[in-house]
Amino acid sequence: MRTNVAFNECKDDGIKLAPMRVIVKALYTMNLLHGSSIAYLTKEEIKNFIFYNESVAKNKHPDIAQLIEKILEYRKTGILPESVSTSESEHEWKHEDRQIREMLKVLQWSGCITEKEGKFVIDNDELSARNKADVFDIITCDTFWEGSTIESYREYMDMVDFVVESDGDKNAIESQQEDPEERNKRLFRYWMSCQVKPEGDSDAGHPYSEALIDQYVSNVANTPLSSMPDRSVFYTTNVGEVQITIEALDNSDRKNNTQRSAVRKYMEYLSNIVTEEDCDEVFNHRVFGMHIKQENNALSEENPHVCIGWSDLGDLSKVSSKEELANLYDEHFDKNPRGKGQDVGQVWRFLNDMQIGDYVIFAENSVLHIGRVESDYYYDNADNPKQSADYKNNRTVRWLKKNISRKILSSNLHKSLMTAMSIFSLNDYKSAVSDLLRGTYVKDEDRTEVEEETMELVFNTSIETKYERNRIVFGAPGTGKSHKLKEDCEEMMNNTDGSFERVTFHPEYSYSQFVGTYKPVMGDDGETIKYSYVPGPFMRMYVEALKSGRTDSPQPHLLLIEEINRAKVAAVFGDVFQLLDRDDDGVSEYEIQASEDIRKYLAKELGGSSDSYKRIRIPNNMFIWATMNSADQGVFPMDTAFKRRWNFEYIGIDENEEKIKGTGKIMLAGADEPVEWNRLRKAINAKMSSSDFKINEDKLMGPFFLSKKVIASDENGMIIDVNKFIDAFKSKVIMYLYEDAAKQGKHRFFEGCPDTCKYSAVCDAFDTMGIAIFGPTFRETFYDKED
Repeated sequence: MRTNVAFNECKDDGIKLAPMRVIVKALYTMNLLHGSSIAYLTKEEIKNFIFYNESVAKNKHPDIAQLIEKILEYRKTGILPESVSTSESEHEWKHEDRQIREMLKVLQWSGCITEKEGKFVIDNDELSARNKADVFDIITCDTFWEGSTIESYREYMDMVDFVVESDGDKNAIESQQEDPEERNKRLFRYWMSCQVKPEGDSDAGHPYSEALIDQYVSNVANTPLSSMPDRSVFYTTNVGEVQITIEALDNSDRKNNTQRSAVRKYMEYLSNIVTEEDCDEVFNHRVFGMHIKQENNALSEENPHVCIGWSDLGDLSKVSSKEELANLYDEHFDKNPRGKGQDVGQVWRFLNDMQIGDYVIFAENSVLHIGRVESDYYYDNADNPKQSADYKNNRTVRWLKKNISRKILSSNLHKSLMTAMSIFSLNDYKSAVSDLLRGTYVKDEDRTEVEEETMELVFNTSIETKYERNRIVFGAPGTGKSHKLKEDCEEMMNNTDGSFERVTFHPEYSYSQFVGTYKPVMGDDGETIKYSYVPGPFMRMYVEALKSGRTDSPQPHLLLIEEINRAKVAAVFGDVFQLLDRDDDGVSEYEIQASEDIRKYLAKELGGSSDSYKRIRIPNNMFIWATMNSADQGVFPMDTAFKRRWNFEYIGIDENEEKIKGTGKIMLAGADEPVEWNRLRKAINAKMSSSDFKINEDKLMGPFFLSKKVIASDENGMIIDVNKFIDAFKSKVIMYLYEDAAKQGKHRFFEGCPDTCKYSAVCDAFDTMGIAIFGPTFRETFYDKED
């Protein structure tokens, strides 16, 4: 109850609640009646059964045994008793989640209760003698405040040092009286910690260091107030008095540049103090986030405003419906239905949803600014050289606080500001906005405020593509499978902001590496070790695709898997396997239940509560492509169910050979004319597939079995680096034939060699015999017959 108004409303409504006392009594009694396994309360149960339960909240001495009975019944049936108010319209509590959380933190700090896996308990084994005495005092206490004024309530609560602020809102209750200089010093220090250095500073855009803030505070504290020399400038919040002091410093003969700079900064702080009304009214209005990315002067003193683009639509003052706006949009823009819907929705939000009195957060890269809307929509066609010509749709704004560093924000709020939309709802961050304005915001990663709109996952995006989502390109070694996917990847990513990641499977590759798992990682201090969820390549691309799907222009995000069948794919994909079934739009046809680890990670990356990510699907802007070679040794077979979820593309043994035809010529030992790599490759393939060996096609060699670097040629088609080719031929071609493809018949395959029992002997023979190692008739029978 921060204000007199709130206090009187509670009193008039008949609220007679000592919530912490009831919680401790309920937990203690539960333990006695039902044992430790039953004796717990969740945050939701505390909210419903204590705060929104009339039989408890309006009763000085609630029946604890009956309360426990109702809670246990609810756990069985899921049905709340009639005494519990379930209607949101009846709830006037503006900060329920945050304040209940803070109350529970106080109880935990006291040592009376403990949180275990989201359940609050009295852990008898962990209670100290002092804690046990505290619990005893609480459960035996039945006194209750009987007064009628807030002063008597403060006295009852041992709050005699609390006072009403006299120079502002008479309803505001100051937290605790303190020396004015110390109070203003504290608030100024907090304000400085939220600011970033201004333009023109060598470190512009970066927050002030603690050391620099200390210097500012010290300089202000050491500057006497002109009207009261025995007091420092911190004694007053009167702008006029501070201005007189600044003028005195300006006229002084002493060198006081650092003092003047510090006092001017204090003056800037005073001009940013927000009234109690502006801090409170946020709960009665909507909050919008905005991005104004092109050049603008929205923060100017002479024309404070917010603006959006789409100015080709003209003056929208007379547009009366969203349908009318959509028709007008069609006359000026040509976008797919989803893109049009997003654009029209944003313009309508600025034109119609936003109202005078609403709050705006203008988010820039490193800072944000908070203001209140002060005008209806207007079309500003005036020439403004300081603002983009597309920003003609305007609303006047009164800026309340500027240049608040985004580094002080919780990760949820920070991520909610990262949407690509020009205007978006931030209604679930009202409490945070109020605290930022008041100067009491604390970065707390447990804050439960979430932004409802940005929590929505978009699986069916507006992306259009000619490529399949799930592809496996397969073929013999050297046919250019990886190169094919690389080219397609580059084409798909061309002129986009999409991303891709490549991963190579191997026999030891696992689900935890592919999707993610908890691992020990180094703490921020560089010394301690902590456990964090570390995403794998699948989860990283999945998050990127989901983030992109929320924007006006979703981009493709690709996961490239090399050698997919060298790992046990069923084990590596795990339950993700179910997501590979895609519908006609490219979205997973079936969803899966996300694990708790994944849900928490998605909430951290995408914002909101982990409950928003209980069920997941693959969006249609996420692509998974892979290469496969079933001929390799040590590969694992794929089952039919896994295979049918992919589009298989075969690359023939001689596909794209024209890219190297006429090149790769070399003079080898025993040859009267140059030997061409591509003809030699095809001749070796012909011998492997002949009736003497009958080696399957997937064991043959493609034109790129030796890389283009190895067969790099001059203008006459002759190989430039002869030694590199010979080394590669021995280590790649001969090794492959000897150890793999022709292993069973290697003595006959290398029939021209004097010694075929050792691989090294075959290599030595190649140095002296050239292609004659394949037999005395190899050239006439195979090589000469190839083109």
